[in-house]
Amino acid sequence: LIIYSFLGSMGNKALELALAGYIEQVSGVTPRTSSTPYVVAVKMHSPLAAEEALQLLKGLAGLPREEVKNLVREAAKRSRMYRWALLHVAQRAGALPKERSGIASLRAVLDKLSETLLGVEALKELYTSKIDVESLVELLEAVRRGSVKTVVVSRSRLTPLAVEAIGEVRFGERIDPRKMPLSLLATIVKRRIESRETYLLCTHCGNIWRSRIGSLPEAPACPKCGSTMIAPVSTEEEAKKLSQLVKRVRRGHRLGKKEKAALSTALQKASLTAEYGRKAIEAMASRGIGINVARQVLRRLKFGEEAFYQAIVEAESRYHVYKHKLRSGRARGTGGQG
Repeated sequence: LIIYSFLGSMGNKALELALAGYIEQVSGVTPRTSSTPYVVAVKMHSPLAAEEALQLLKGLAGLPREEVKNLVREAAKRSRMYRWALLHVAQRAGALPKERSGIASLRAVLDKLSETLLGVEALKELYTSKIDVESLVELLEAVRRGSVKTVVVSRSRLTPLAVEAIGEVRFGERIDPRKMPLSLLATIVKRRIESRETYLLCTHCGNIWRSRIGSLPEAPACPKCGSTMIAPVSTEEEAKKLSQLVKRVRRGHRLGKKEKAALSTALQKASLTAEYGRKAIEAMASRGIGINVARQVLRRLKFGEEAFYQAIVEAESRYHVYKHKLRSGRARGTGGQG
């Protein structure tokens, strides 16, 4: 993925870090990244479709200003250039032990120093000489307002300009996922899910309504009958069909085999909502998460909210990989077309 962005070396370094951190958090995939004054290049483990690339950029642009700054800061602290800056700051301060046995030992020392004022000073040096967050924030706000248009082009071959760009960059930087700040991850994933709208079906009385997930109470209940047996449904058409099935059962009518299966699925979803509340709806509204995976994700709640959202990211990432393999298989089956 090659992004042409004319923010200069410091502004594009901020964009590189923010985008790499964002991709890591929303997909679970750790990309390799690099940048020049005119280009940010991202190397993924598998190809991105044009629409997926556009959604990544729009997702990053949709984050609040402070969240973007936090994303850059945390990604910078997990980068090699930060460790290099911290090493020089520590050397100037005389904070390194005289005897250091190997690279592993040095990294352990730097990890400890990163939590001190020396780590703060190293970050300040990066913001002075390597990273321009304000230019990035201004660009993303312009993208969000629509005053800067984002155009994505998908090509099977590199253009001459892209060849030149690839020749200038070096894919040496890779963010260390072991230091991923889960609190930031939880915030991003939670906000993305809560902004979604879903149809809700009461499997007790058949009432249906639509709601933004973030507006739901922790223990959702039917506004008509008060039941907590609530199933999230993706479309209005599906919700209406299921509502009719519930009402037919209440009237004593028999259902066909397919109708029974559809209602059984809705009841299983409703049971999860009755047990786990809004968190069940959040899990089932996530990409590629069915009932069985939702149960596994919801069990992580016993380790806290952060573990819950981390599990959602992992499940969505597995679904993304599966979908990509499925598309690749279909393409091979049709002579590489499609």
